[in-house]
Amino acid sequence: MEISRTKSVDLIKRAKGKFINVKFVKKDGTERSLTGRTGVHSSKHAPLTGTGMSYDPNDYGLMTMFDSHKKAYRMVNLNTVLEVTVDGVNYKVVPDNAPSSKNHNPSSNELMEKIVDLMRLQNNILK
Repeated sequence: MEISRTKSVDLIKRAKGKFINVKFVKKDGTERSLTGRTGVHSSKHAPLTGTGMSYDPNDYGLMTMFDSHKKAYRMVNLNTVLEVTVDGVNYKVVPDNAPSSKNHNPSSNELMEKIVDLMRLQNNILK
């Protein structure tokens, strides 16, 4: 099923406490799949330090999730989410205001591939 980026962010935020899988593009341009939960405030595997964050992740389009495989907190870039799986339903993310994949060209996958390529190029230039 295809959903807009805005709906994918809403879906992730409403899944508090549920295990979800999010596939997104990391800052270095690589894809990452994270299985975990939002709304985790403490874990015996990754105790909170009590100091809090020195920035607001929302200002950067990020959301904190607890990665159940790595047993650690991770940031998900909400602007580069490719897929979200909640309650066994897989949602493919298309850009906001994009027509349905049934009647547009290029496909949302092609657009996302171009975005990933541009992010990788940017990362290589900054190295």
